[in-house]
Amino acid sequence: MNGEARSLELKAAWTWVPVEDSGEQVTFPVGASDSLRARWTRPALYRWVIVSGNKVQAVHIGEAEDLAGRIYQYSNPGAGNQAAARIKKAFTDHLFRGDEIRLEVCQLQSFIVDGRAVDDAGLRDAALRRALEHLITYEARLSGTRILT
Repeated sequence: MNGEARSLELKAAWTWVPVEDSGEQVTFPVGASDSLRARWTRPALYRWVIVSGNKVQAVHIGEAEDLAGRIYQYSNPGAGNQAAARIKKAFTDHLFRGDEIRLEVCQLQSFIVDGRAVDDAGLRDAALRRALEHLITYEARLSGTRILT
């Protein structure tokens, strides 16, 4: 109703899990192997972690309807994909400095919206994926992590 106050209660817990391909951590740049495509052609929240030595320098957090396709876009941004081109340039600059760029996915431990549990299958909903991406990015920024956008 108009003018009626609304509220939304959210509670989330998650962990970041390394993305592996043939038993090896996926790092940038990465080719899209058959096994990577088979495992990750699905919705996901992900982050690229830029590491120098053992210290995290920055992260890039994103969401994708098809993670395997999104991984490909970072290495091969099309002419119209300025965001992927910008991230690729930032990643390339970090690689030239000797940094490593590791890919991780978000594994939901729990995500509750107004008392209703959402599981990984709920990530098929683009609006929910984007909302969670923004909330996780906000939390990372609050913790002092440098965010690449």
